[in-house]
Amino acid sequence: MRTALTLLGASMTTLLLAASPAQAAPETPVECNQVVTGTVKLANDLVCLETDGLIVGSDNTVIDLNGKRIVCIGAGYEGSCQGIVPPGGVSDPEFENGVDIDGKRNVHVFTSVPGATITGFDNGVNINRSSNVKVEHLVITGPPQSSDPANPRPASHGVLIRGANCGGGSLHIGTGQGSGHDISNNNQGIAINGDCVDIVHNRLHDNDGGNSARFGFPVAPPSNGLLISDGSRNVVRGNEVERNGDDDETIDAGIRIRRSGSTDNLITNNEVNKNLGDGILIEQNAAANFITNNTMRLNGGPLSGTAFYDAAGRDAPGGRPGDQPLNVWNQNNRCLTQNQEVPPGTCGPDEGK
Repeated sequence: MRTALTLLGASMTTLLLAASPAQAAPETPVECNQVVTGTVKLANDLVCLETDGLIVGSDNTVIDLNGKRIVCIGAGYEGSCQGIVPPGGVSDPEFENGVDIDGKRNVHVFTSVPGATITGFDNGVNINRSSNVKVEHLVITGPPQSSDPANPRPASHGVLIRGANCGGGSLHIGTGQGSGHDISNNNQGIAINGDCVDIVHNRLHDNDGGNSARFGFPVAPPSNGLLISDGSRNVVRGNEVERNGDDDETIDAGIRIRRSGSTDNLITNNEVNKNLGDGILIEQNAAANFITNNTMRLNGGPLSGTAFYDAAGRDAPGGRPGDQPLNVWNQNNRCLTQNQEVPPGTCGPDEGK
């Protein structure tokens, strides 16, 4: 059985997907909302008007973005496709996805040329009920935060993963040093509702909700660098998670693990700093998760140490190794502030040096 303590070693073994043939493939012209199969190396940028970018049409598909841009523009947030409201004020029932992977196996999405960017979509990469998927090397972003507090960022995701399980091969969002993504300017950087996902060496920063609450406007959805909701046996390793959340009193976090279905996740060797909420947050009865060897500093902004903390539990108490099913906070985490549900002494003032 795959457990959190063995996942770290497993994620460093040879990946199930072999080296991609797309690097040597001929370039292929593509269009927005195109279904692609086989091996595809993009020959052109895409500018999509309120529609999907590329849709994976079969198992064993390889997409090399080849340094190109996939952009969505429309009537949504700051001229993007995030949260489009059609005429009549009814929310758009269809999310626009930069790359849509639904019910597929053995899919590889990457770029052989630096700078490939997916921007302005509800979901930069949408992965639903799929297995043995590897996504790496991309910039996934949206419009910078609006200066108008009455215009909060709607729900949007850099990478959205749903329905993943351990039966068909793990999902890999980043695979090793230098292979991860730069994900910013979404409501959630990465959101996972599923199991056996490896999130490795990504930079998750400036994912926000719009700073609306402190101005008395309708509250935007809570924003996080990484959210695991009802997900188990996931590995979050070696990520840089900075400046996510908003300078208000909504509960945002750099890394957030929530709900009773979230167990046996391993959160290790991450840099989680300067988020405008909690640094690492375990909440809503999530249990038996392992938080070890992370650096968490200067999280919470002006409310640091009073409302928000570097290390926080909220209805999900923590313990020392051997205290299962409590969440295990090892003392080798480096942090400054903690709330009462994190074991005493996990953080200390001398750790800010």
